[in-house]
Amino acid sequence: MILVCVVNSKMESLLKPCCQGVSKEYSCGNIDEVTKMTKYSVCGNTNASFFWDMIHPSQHGWLAISSHLRSSILELV
Repeated sequence: MILVCVVNSKMESLLKPCCQGVSKEYSCGNIDEVTKMTKYSVCGNTNASFFWDMIHPSQHGWLAISSHLRSSILELV
């Protein structure tokens, strides 16, 4: 529901992680041990992704989550 509210027409790109490995063998942050070259890429607009990598929400993602949960959290305190 949060994602639909944020960007309805760009759902697929919103769920695509911003930082991804260059192939299935690599993930965000991997560096080739021999060549020392990065084996990942980072999107051009970090605000356009809900996820930073395959597991972690981006700052934009956390903002959407916290905005959605804010009223419930304030009721607890």
